[in-house]
Amino acid sequence: ISPQINISQSPQQYSPQNYGQQSINDQVPFQTPLPIQTPAIKTSNGGDIILAVESVQNLKQQIEGKLMHIEDQICGKNLKPTQSIIRQTLIPTKTVNIPSDYIILSPQQLDKIVEDKVKIKLKNYEEQLKQQSLLESRIKNLEESIININKTFSSSQAQAGQLNHSFNVTLQDRLQKVQQQINALGKK
Repeated sequence: ISPQINISQSPQQYSPQNYGQQSINDQVPFQTPLPIQTPAIKTSNGGDIILAVESVQNLKQQIEGKLMHIEDQICGKNLKPTQSIIRQTLIPTKTVNIPSDYIILSPQQLDKIVEDKVKIKLKNYEEQLKQQSLLESRIKNLEESIININKTFSSSQAQAGQLNHSFNVTLQDRLQKVQQQINALGKK
């Protein structure tokens, strides 16, 4: 919701019928054809800042285009920017009706706010990337640890199998020797 700023300084009201009907000899004070909507940002919500910046830029282009068109009609030719009265003067505002919880910002203030928001988002994104790379590094370390544990477990199993086989062979040898000794004692 944008508040209205009426910047008409003329006692005459604009109507489509009299638009462009005045001649250079008619000494009519400058008047804006339409009331102007000005962008405003609700102070409690920063989400509309980009829309407000775009609105300011569009509004500026529309006003400049309308004013230069009027000036060209009055003068009958295209003027250089240095010859243009409209480009060199400011239009005074008459009334401004803005709710108390709204503020109006200059284009520079809006640009600064957008720049700050972009910097914050970039910083947050950079932090997320750092966290993600840290997590990926930890996952890689865990995978390597699991692989090493599996290798150690496999080699331990192999060693246990070899020890078991050696123990069985040694036990069988001893049993055979004991059996031979028993047999030798039995013959005596």
